[in-house]
Amino acid sequence: MGFAVTLGLDTLNFMLALLLVTLGLVVIYGLMNVINMAHGEFFLLGAYCVVLMQNARLSFWWALLLAPVMLALVGLAVEELVIRHVYRRFIDSILGTWGISLALKQVVIIVFGPTAQSIVSPIPGPVQILGVTYPAYRLFIMGFTILLAGTTFLFFYRTHVGLAIRGVIANRAMAASLGINTRLLDRSTFAIGAALAGVAGAVMAPIAFPCRIFPAMFIVANAGLKSDRSRAVIANRHRLLHHSAFAQDLDGFGQCPWHAVRHLRPDIPAG
Repeated sequence: MGFAVTLGLDTLNFMLALLLVTLGLVVIYGLMNVINMAHGEFFLLGAYCVVLMQNARLSFWWALLLAPVMLALVGLAVEELVIRHVYRRFIDSILGTWGISLALKQVVIIVFGPTAQSIVSPIPGPVQILGVTYPAYRLFIMGFTILLAGTTFLFFYRTHVGLAIRGVIANRAMAASLGINTRLLDRSTFAIGAALAGVAGAVMAPIAFPCRIFPAMFIVANAGLKSDRSRAVIANRHRLLHHSAFAQDLDGFGQCPWHAVRHLRPDIPAG
């Protein structure tokens, strides 16, 4: 019984961790049709917000507030400088965001150095649940992911702003004719996606979770614009295939953006 409970909690934790990483990609790729190859670096910057707060002797919870704000600002800058010039140019958006990812990675190395950073868990120690001992912070991550995913869904599907964003994506000309500021919504959508990546990085930083950005991209590519339930099911499918040779090949996937394009968009001819 104890083994089954532990296995179930581990599986649920893995699914929700992938869902947490996926949310920003869902917004940017699903709504804007832009594959953000810098998503991993946005995640990384969110984690380093925790490092900054810890070095400043401030609470982890301040970092949880700082990360989405900081990454939203970074997202606004990236959208204005790069992304707005490559809308509807799929390959150019891949290469542009890949270049941004390389630049951000080097900036982090210059500022913080190449060594690993140690982060103190804000909720240390285990708890007893259903007769087994389980890390308390992992339970927090699971609850936080459910709350964040629900909030994101409600924002895009139950608010006027979310309706306007989806309207711009569905028919930009019609939305503009109705007086909707399409440029503002483009910037806002990318900033929201970047902020979600930042908060995911901050939440996952204390447990040094391996950043599975490209598996998350596959979840988004398979689920497309389907429901959150679809993404959760596909995340579980990836959990079951995690130790397969195919999953292991994903570790070096980021070395070639064209390789990613050929898997995510097989309709694009080679060459």
